[in-house]
Parts: sequence; C-alpha cells; structure tokens
Amino acid sequence: MKRRKKDIKIFKSRNFTIFVIFLILGLTISWLIWYFSAEVQQARQHKKEAEILVRKIQEQVEKYAVDSYGGETPEETYEMFLHALKTEDINLASKYFALDKQEEYKQFFVDIKNNNKWEEMIKDLFNPDNQKGEMKENNTYVVRVYNTGNYLIAQAVLKIPLNLTGTKNDLAPSIWKIIEF
Repeated sequence: MKRRKKDIKIFKSRNFTIFVIFLILGLTISWLIWYFSAEVQQARQHKKEAEILVRKIQEQVEKYAVDSYGGETPEETYEMFLHALKTEDINLASKYFALDKQEEYKQFFVDIKNNNKWEEMIKDLFNPDNQKGEMKENNTYVVRVYNTGNYLIAQAVLKIPLNLTGTKNDLAPSIWKIIEF
C-alpha cells in the first residue's frame, strides 16, 4: 500500500509538472500570437506616429514662442514687411511670414530679384493709393494691391498664429504674420 501511495504522489507531481509546462508553453504561444498580430503591430505604429506628431507640434510651439518678427496689428506687420522689401533685405522680409512659409517666400523674392522685376514690384507695393486693407470675419486681415489700371496684382493675408484648437496661441507673442502673399 505504501508503494502505491508513493507511486500516486510521483504520478501526480509528474502530471502537475507536465501540466505547468504545457500551461506556460500555451500562455507563451498565445502571447506571441497576440504580440505579433497585425492589430497590435498597427497600434504600435500609430502610437509611434502620434509621438512623432506631438514632438513636431511641440517644436513648432517653441519656434513660435521665440518668434518676434511681426507687429501687434496687421498694418504694423505689413509696414515692417514693406520696409524690409524697400531695403532689399529678403531674409528679414521672409521672417514676417508664418514659420512654415518663410523659405518658400524667401525663394519667391529671390526669383523676383533675379528676374529683374524687383523695382516694378516695389513701385506697385509702395503706392498708397493702390492698397486697400480690410479685416475679414475669420480674424484675417487682407491687403490688396492694385496697379494703376485698377487690376489686382498682389494680395497679402495676415493672421495671428493659432494653436491646434483654433484659438490664439497663448505661448506665442501676439504678433501678426503673413500667411499668404
């Protein structure tokens, strides 16, 4: 009888060990299947993309927080911009644009200068009779420049940079930037 009880204990402990091994093996395989599933891979990819987006947004917020080029009114920003153009300081003129547009407009003005159209542009932009500015309902200010034939030749759109919720960016100075020219 003693031998039989001992055999049953060994049998039970061996069965229990085998059960535990299969349980661990089953859980490991289930976890691996879940971890490498398409849905989990996609979720990890989305998380990584969201982190990159948040980092880029933070970088933009920091850039706007230190950006001091522009005026407290759209007219002031536009006057500063015109003064920079008059002195042919393209680098300074481009700083009055929204940060993501600065390089684009810097190249635009370089092209105008290289094509010998600078003097013509300055003449049209500095004739006060040719300019009409107005505030629009979406908190933008539009300056339209007409030539002597009363044809629209340029238009500048100015706005205070907004945050992602569409409200004024409290971290950035309250300066107007040119968003389109």
